[in-house]
Amino acid sequence: MGLITPSAKLVFAIKILWSLASCTIRMSLLCFFYRVLDHCQVKQYKWVLHCVMAFVVSVLVVYLSVTIFACMYEVNRFALARGSEAHS
Repeated sequence: MGLITPSAKLVFAIKILWSLASCTIRMSLLCFFYRVLDHCQVKQYKWVLHCVMAFVVSVLVVYLSVTIFACMYEVNRFALARGSEAHS
């Protein structure tokens, strides 16, 4: 059997797809607000929307980074545990 079980691969893929989907939904709502506020001619809200969009993208990057590096850590830890079992 491989180092990573099929269910672990599935969970990893679901985490990544969930984070991308949630970011896409948030960005689409923010774009909708941007379009609605464009007709109101309020410049102050556009600046706030740009800041929120930057925050959403930065949260996505951080979440994806943590997910990918946590998976790499678990694979390495599992590989090391299997290697120590083989030597004993």
